[in-house]
Amino acid sequence: MLFLKDYASYIKDSMFSELTELNRNLMLSIDVIHIPTDEAVREVEFLLLGVETSITGWQRRQNQNNNFSAVVPYDMELQRKESKEFWDDLTTRDQRMMFAVVTMVITADSKEQLDLNTETVLSTARKHMCQMATLKYQQTDGLNTVLPIGTRKINAFRTLTTESLAVLMPFKVQEIMDKGGIYFGENAISHNLIMCNKANLLNQSAFLLGVPGSGKSFSAKELITFLMQGNSMTRGLLPNTEISFRPFLPANIPTPTVASLL
Repeated sequence: MLFLKDYASYIKDSMFSELTELNRNLMLSIDVIHIPTDEAVREVEFLLLGVETSITGWQRRQNQNNNFSAVVPYDMELQRKESKEFWDDLTTRDQRMMFAVVTMVITADSKEQLDLNTETVLSTARKHMCQMATLKYQQTDGLNTVLPIGTRKINAFRTLTTESLAVLMPFKVQEIMDKGGIYFGENAISHNLIMCNKANLLNQSAFLLGVPGSGKSFSAKELITFLMQGNSMTRGLLPNTEISFRPFLPANIPTPTVASLL
């Protein structure tokens, strides 16, 4: 059982895609708790007030030591900057405050294989400047958290905005798998088939674009074949110069013409 312990300042959405695409037996779970906006703003204002109080107290101590040109320490200045940015996100950019915890369970047939799989996951996280840690003495609670049963037993929360939380979603592609659809190619990201039913579209027109030799004519013939096999009505423009489409049309249709394919 692992959980995401330390987050990088900037996380790419490809990190969780890489974790889920590993050829290992694993389950990844992301638990999110929404915080009401008014409560989140009060919490951030209280935090910002505490940071300002710490900076004021530090400056007062420096003045008492006759050190009037002292610069505010970097960590305090960074806390003030991040608190102000978080407050601006909530009040100006219409962001929401979320608590998130990421847990993962890895299984294997042997202890040696389990150690290898765990090291692979840890190295993937380290590559993105994140650190995953083992849940010691909380293996059962971690398993109950990962399983899709709506139970959360781990409280290793990280405060995030909705914009930051979006990178935790490993799903960055929308599949097109319509009922009664025909083949239109392969999804460039997920490599799944694109099965689209153009009858469901507001505009059923289509363009085939590509460099010479990329297969535009073949794709058009393939599309015509699928449409004819599906007994659908299609209207298309047949150019004079393209005689290779003739086998797909009735013999009594002249060119150029608008052909009705039944």
